[in-house]
Formats: sequence, C-alpha cells, structure tokens
Amino acid sequence: VALAEKAIARGATHIQSRVTAIRPDTGQGCQIITDSRTYQVGKIVLAAGIWSRQLLADFGFTLPLEAERGYHLLLRDPGIDLNNSIMDADGKYVASSMDAGIRIAGTAEFSGLDTAPNYARARRFAKQARQLFPRINCDQPEEWMGARPSFPDSLPCLGEIPGLTGIIAAFGHSHYGLGMAPGTSMVIADCVTGRQPHVDMEAYQTNWDAIIAGGGLIGLAVGYGLGRRGLSVLVLDEGDTALRATRGNFGLVWVQGKGAYYQPYADWTMRSSQLWPQLAEELQAFGGPALGLAQKGGLTICLSDEEMQQRRAKLEHLRAHQNGRFHFEMLDRTAVKDLVPGIGPHVVGAAYCPHDGHVNPLFLMRALITGIESQGGQFCGNAPMSDVEKTGADMRVSTAAGKFTCSRLVLAAGLTNAKLAPMIDLSQSLRPQKGQVIVTEKLDQQLTLPTLLLRQTAEGGLMIGDSHEDDTTDIGVSANIISGIADRALATLPALANVGVVRSWAALRVMSKDGYPIYDQSETMPGAFALSCHSGVTLSAAHAFDLAGYVADARLGAELAGFSEGRFHVQTNSQTA
Repeated sequence: VALAEKAIARGATHIQSRVTAIRPDTGQGCQIITDSRTYQVGKIVLAAGIWSRQLLADFGFTLPLEAERGYHLLLRDPGIDLNNSIMDADGKYVASSMDAGIRIAGTAEFSGLDTAPNYARARRFAKQARQLFPRINCDQPEEWMGARPSFPDSLPCLGEIPGLTGIIAAFGHSHYGLGMAPGTSMVIADCVTGRQPHVDMEAYQTNWDAIIAGGGLIGLAVGYGLGRRGLSVLVLDEGDTALRATRGNFGLVWVQGKGAYYQPYADWTMRSSQLWPQLAEELQAFGGPALGLAQKGGLTICLSDEEMQQRRAKLEHLRAHQNGRFHFEMLDRTAVKDLVPGIGPHVVGAAYCPHDGHVNPLFLMRALITGIESQGGQFCGNAPMSDVEKTGADMRVSTAAGKFTCSRLVLAAGLTNAKLAPMIDLSQSLRPQKGQVIVTEKLDQQLTLPTLLLRQTAEGGLMIGDSHEDDTTDIGVSANIISGIADRALATLPALANVGVVRSWAALRVMSKDGYPIYDQSETMPGAFALSCHSGVTLSAAHAFDLAGYVADARLGAELAGFSEGRFHVQTNSQTA
C-alpha cells in the first residue's frame, strides 16, 4: 500500500480492472485491453504473476510457469509475542509477527491455477505451532492461499520479450518476490527507459545465441565451446527415460585403430587427442569435478598370434597415412607382463599406443555442464525439442518447457537425431549398437594403462566391456554377452575370478552406416546443424574447440566434408566398354 501511495504521489494512475489481452507496439504504441476499455500506452510492464502465462499464450508462448501454491494461517490474537521470524526446519514452516498478528506459512502445492484451495494444508499449521509454541492461541484462525509464479529454474523472466516490441517481462519470482522487488524495479526501469541494466540479462530471457538439443557429451562439448566464444547457450535435454549413450560410456580417449581405413576420421581423432589436456585444464579451472584424465598410452591385449597379426596390419595401415604423427609398438608377452604382471597364459602380446588414455565420462559430463553454466549458459532437463520454425533470421524451438529463440541450433540428441534432423531439412542415417559393461568392486591397482577391454577407474573399480550387438533398442543386460565379456577378462587377468561384481549395464552407441561421425548444416535454416557420432569422449576436445568454432561461424570446416550424410547418397555412373 505504501508503495502504491508513493507511486500515485509521483504521478502514477491506479486503475482497478481485469486485463483480458495485451498487444505489442506495431508503430502506434502498445495496447492494454481490459473488461471496461482499451488503453493505448508506450510500453507495457507485464507483472501479472502466474496470469502472465495466459496473457502471453495468445502470441504462441508456452511458458513453464506454474502456480506453486502456498498457504498461511493468520492468528490475530496469538497470546504471545515473537521478536524474530522463526522457522521450524523439520516442519518446513515459518512463524512471523505482523501488524495483524502472527502469520504461520509454508508448503508448496502444485495443483494448477484453477483447483479449489485445500485449506486443510493451512489448518495443519495450528497443530505444528502448538508444538513449537505451547502457549500460542490458535482460536479463530484466518486461512489464506496464494499462487506463487514459479519457473523450473527458480529464475524470473525479466526484460523485453522477443518478438513483442514494447512488452517488458517482470514475473516469475517464485518465493522471492518481496526480496527481489527492489532489484527488479531497477532492472525494469532501465529496460523501460532504454538504459543498460546493471545486471546480465541473458539468464532471465528466452532468446539465446545458441540452443543445443541434447544433453549428452556431443551437445555439452559443443555448448561449452560456444560459451567460451562468448555465445549464450541453452542446452535442452530429455528426461531420465532417454537412451543415454553418455551415461553408459566406457570412458576411453582412444586413437589406436580409429580411422585406419578412413583418413578423415583418423585425422579428427588424432586432433582431439592432442587437444584433450587443454580441455581438461580449462574445465578444472571452472571448478568442476576432477576428470581423472590419464593419457599415458593404452593397450590392446591379444590372445592369439592371429589377433597380433590382424592388429599389426590395422595399425600399420593407420600409420601409413598419418605422416609420422601416429606411433604404436607391438609388445611381446614379456613386455606386456612388465606392464601388467598378472596377465594370464593365453596373452601372447599387445599393441601399445602412446596417444591413448581414459577419463571418467560422468565427471566429464558434469564438468562440461559446470563450464557452460559458469559462462552464463543454462541446462534445462525434461525439455526435449519437439519442433522448430524459422522466424526471420532466427529459429524458434518448441519444447515441453516453452519456446525459445536462437540464431544457432545444434541437434545432438543421439539416436533421436534421426527424427529431429528432417525438421531442419537434413537426414541422419543412424542405427543403435548395444554395448554391455561389468563393474567390479574397488581394488588395489591392477592396471597402469587402460585397454580396450579393461580399465581401472581412479576410484579403484575395474570396468570390463567390449561387446557389440547391432540393431537392437533393448538396453537390458543379457547373461550370454556378459559371460563372454567376463571370459575374455579372465583370460587376460585370471585373478579376477575372485573379485566381486557390483553392477552391470547396457547402453546404445549411436552408429552411422559406416561407423564414422555425421556432421551437417542446414541450407534452408542457416545456423542449424545436426551432429552425431559414437566417440563422444574421445572427440570431446575437438568438438569443444574446433567444431564449436565452426558452429559459431555458421559453416563447417573443409576437413569435415568427409563426415557429411551425403557420403551415403553418392551416385556413380558406369559405362560398358
């Protein structure tokens, strides 16, 4: 009331009426349409709390703004005095002295805007108050319910609304309207008068420089790279029912053998391996978890002379087109035993590559999110992309959490890219490949280097897995595959026979027809890209530093031409002599 009186004293006009619609400025100013008349105004500050959602629905905005309903009980004759507000941490309620008496408030109820109040929630406070204040008088209480306007990330929506000239948002403050009111008033005053607000407004808006559809390692690495180039980034991810390749990843940073018969992939993999130390250092500087990166080389264990010959031939082929950059060494059994003393009698040798290593993929995922958020970006879960439309030079992305605008769109949703890519007039020929993993109890050091089959984590557990099952979306663990993995592990390290298994899982790799990445950009929606691959850990550094740069520049580099979907649709003409 005091604020309203002061505003009126300074020339404001107070009109009590029901607003039914608002209209942006199309050259003649904005309009406020009420149940009594229409007002022509220069600008509109939309501060209608939860009802802001309804007023914006006419313009196609589907905001994830919910009525977080709270209840309170007012005791006008409490019989006691409180000098301070007191919270019962266990009961989750607060008692405060007001001019009218003692107010006891709490709870968060998500039941929609139009559902009738459940005042039993308010009446519970009387019983709780008596437990905290035995002498309090709870007779003739007054019950109240209000709808807090809450977004999933607890941040308000502030600033001019994209596409609605002259309409400025100031709603969605959740529990914090009273505390945020002074700061909000200063920010909105700046927006109305055209001054630069004293805070960074990107976190409070729905328009972004770049939107990433997919919260796996590819999307997060590209999103991190865009953020380090100064772009505002929003990552949209599915819920926990998604087929998550990232969370089932084995965690190898692997070079040996990759691209042996396709030089562009070998070049790209080698480039990423070289960039990995820089990526780890940068992510650590943002305060994310330690990645456990060890890049001291890796082994491919061979259990027969035939395997040794096949491995040598493949790596020789890789070395032949790498211009002296790729190095490997074939180790006999004695040399392998020096590195892994516990090897079994069936081990005849191994291939060693100094470029290989491993990392914790879950910590990598967390570190990339921390890096994105530290640079002003946001990660939005349970908000898969459902559609996209071109709006002038930008794109508007539809999700379960609302609509967002961007100038760069990256589809990095794993196998779901096959469904999303046509929305930007691209195609992605993808197939699932199932892999299964065993994890043992924590052990003393068994391996100093990772192998294709076995790696020991920084925490001590052994991860075991190298299975390949094509064309299945079943992510259940199968006994016959797990048994085969275990048999090869026992042939490599017989001491594992007495080691306990703590868990196992299966996940789906994202595979193209030939197993190599697919990177494409849309011609009909400039700034939109579709990116898919199965080497999310190994290629994270190249994605963060190089690929993100190409996305920022809205063009893919020439060295990535060999990764276009177009390679699967090449037409050849033949002539008969």
